Amino acid sequence: MLAKIFSFWAMHPGWVPGAAFLLFSLSPPAYPQAPQSDLTEMNIEDLMKIEVTSVSRHEQPLSQTAAAAFVITEEDILHSGAENVPELLRMVPGVQVAQINASSWAISVRGCSGRFSNKVLVMVDGRTVYVPSYGGVFYDVLDVPLEQIARIEVIRGPGGSIWGSNAVNGVINILTKKAGATPGTTVVGGGGSTGRGFGLVQEGDKLGSAGDFRIFTKYSTDGSLRAPDGQLEGDGWHLLHGGFRTDSQISSKDSLSVQGDLYSGREGTSLPFTFSLTQPPSINTLAEVNLSGGSIQTSWNHQYSARSDTTLMVSYQRYARTDALDERRGTLDVDFQHNFSIGGRHQFVWGFDYRHSSSQSGGGIRFLTGSSQSGNQSLQRICAGSDCVGHRPPLSHGWRQAGT
Repeated sequence: MLAKIFSFWAMHPGWVPGAAFLLFSLSPPAYPQAPQSDLTEMNIEDLMKIEVTSVSRHEQPLSQTAAAAFVITEEDILHSGAENVPELLRMVPGVQVAQINASSWAISVRGCSGRFSNKVLVMVDGRTVYVPSYGGVFYDVLDVPLEQIARIEVIRGPGGSIWGSNAVNGVINILTKKAGATPGTTVVGGGGSTGRGFGLVQEGDKLGSAGDFRIFTKYSTDGSLRAPDGQLEGDGWHLLHGGFRTDSQISSKDSLSVQGDLYSGREGTSLPFTFSLTQPPSINTLAEVNLSGGSIQTSWNHQYSARSDTTLMVSYQRYARTDALDERRGTLDVDFQHNFSIGGRHQFVWGFDYRHSSSQSGGGIRFLTGSSQSGNQSLQRICAGSDCVGHRPPLSHGWRQAGT
């Protein structure tokens, strides 16, 4: 049924805001599926026991991390009033968040702010959403439904020895809930005075005896912001987004997770236009940018014992944008890591990852020459790290070697 709805919405995007509002209006009140813990009633010791994975690539209590870490919990998201990930990040100390226009954001850690802050690594369930062409993140298509986020871990400070590219000033890792944590049907919708509207339909259930699944479709739209003189900026946008996730327990020692998504939309923006090579100064012109893309990701975890496990993650993501660069890019990532303990205090992790990215661009000089450009990039990295669990203060060591 949801597949038919998604197909209809893809062919008739103009119907989506009204349909989402109607579903939201007719649906009964939604209540939490499970009791939520009140963080205000927890003492400081309990708060420091919150588990994080982004510091050393393995789960550990927040109190044992050798980093300036902050966690946005599910409870924080529920009471935040935020509608997207950039708005959630406003609550993190040391993270600068600024909205450039209706669809673009500048998010940075420890300064160096800009639309493409190339010193902050952003991930979704460990998958890097960094764009090599710009050295940053397209937050306009980082459309993770807030109802699916388990927590957001933010590390302020260098993380390059563990994560590599872009993790110079910080790491932002968005971790989503397992499919089994979102059973039943969820319908969310809303709107605002600026022409903004959104709707989400989500369904979760058992996948036979093999595991659980979740599918969703979401539509978001926003009107143009106004300039200081009261004129519309022409930066309105809309985005249709759908996806799925399955989690299976293959055996007593093996678990498998598969997730993917597709999106399509359009946004208004200003693009530089140059008249000739002999006259470098350009003027900004309003243009409609078409957005499309998607990703597929699978993660396999094998538990050798309570003190040793391995994880293999393979993902592929592709996008196309008709902006100034007019780029189509596909990126394959393969990431392997092994966690194991020695003695009662030392936790070790080692691994490697391989990334291959290919792109084709028709932008930039194409306006003058009519030619397009294409390229390929490959990156291989080996990393290792260790933690001394019982040491005060906590100690963490890391090493990474990269090659192209």
